[in-house]
Amino acid sequence: MKATATSAVFLMLLLAVASLKAEQYQVAPELIDTVDLTEHRRTWGAPDGAFFILKKSGAELRQYPDVNVRALNPRANQKLISSERGKYYALLGYASFSPSDLKIQSITLYGASGEQIWSVKDPGCNSFILCDGAPVAVGVSGAEGLAESRLQFYGPTGELRGSTRVQNFYAGQWCADGEWFFAITGGQLMRFAPNGQDVTLIGPAAKYFVDARGTAVAAQTDSLLAFVLPGSTFALPLQIADLREVRFSADGARAVILTRTDLEILDLGTRETVGKLALANSPFQFFHVDADANFNFFICGVNNSADLPDRRNTAGKVMLLNASAVQLWEETFGYEDWSVRFPDVRLDGERRIFSVLTAHDLFIYRY
Repeated sequence: MKATATSAVFLMLLLAVASLKAEQYQVAPELIDTVDLTEHRRTWGAPDGAFFILKKSGAELRQYPDVNVRALNPRANQKLISSERGKYYALLGYASFSPSDLKIQSITLYGASGEQIWSVKDPGCNSFILCDGAPVAVGVSGAEGLAESRLQFYGPTGELRGSTRVQNFYAGQWCADGEWFFAITGGQLMRFAPNGQDVTLIGPAAKYFVDARGTAVAAQTDSLLAFVLPGSTFALPLQIADLREVRFSADGARAVILTRTDLEILDLGTRETVGKLALANSPFQFFHVDADANFNFFICGVNNSADLPDRRNTAGKVMLLNASAVQLWEETFGYEDWSVRFPDVRLDGERRIFSVLTAHDLFIYRY
């Protein structure tokens, strides 16, 4: 009788654990908004900031999960730009859009809710790069690929903090918290302090990815993916044509490496794989990945770019994965026309929503 009671208790514990696991991994995303983009010119942004939808006339800003929609009306001589995930945006004023006269006459920076933060006249730049973590910006006097350009660093009130000259500049970006700015100059990845003066050489790179604090870097050359971390550096053999994206967890302990055929979650301390999803012998290939800060969920966008020629780039899938890269949910999207590199995906772990962007539609899900 005693043994039977013990067995019953043990069985109940097993059922409770199984119930908790089932509850944890039962994910049924709910579609909360759909935007038809057929007549729109361009769409970009992320659900944790804002989406910007550039129309033939004017623009629209959309914020979630409350589906807050606001019209933006850039003038004929203005260009709308934003930080990568849409937490800040700016209107750039030009005298004209003539290729011979593309100097910016003014920049006005706004928060995603529409409040003006600062404005600068005659900055002497040709383009600007904004940051998601702070109202700071880098102005580029010159252009990507020119033999020489100048980077101008603007602070949170629009003050010019400093400037520096760079050679063969391209791929400039801020880390998410705004503490560092990165760029490839002369084939070398450089890290700049917000005043442009404190410069660190990271190493050779053709493309790169950084964590939110700018302290962990993944730099890709033709055949190696090098991880430059606080206190350690190591490299993995990987061809540049195969690499899609690298993202880091907020604590810097893990990275997700996305190639054309594999998603791999890597423990950066032990250098061991802690999760993997492969698309072996599949007509689909990975193109995009995003994750919440703690790597509890991953969202992936795949496209049938390896399919037969008459079907190629006409279908996509979105997959939601758990912390071990186990698939929790999948949705398929079909396209009437060729749509290369779609669907694009972004995830907001704090508010548990994610976006799916195709060539013709924007879908927002709550999970």
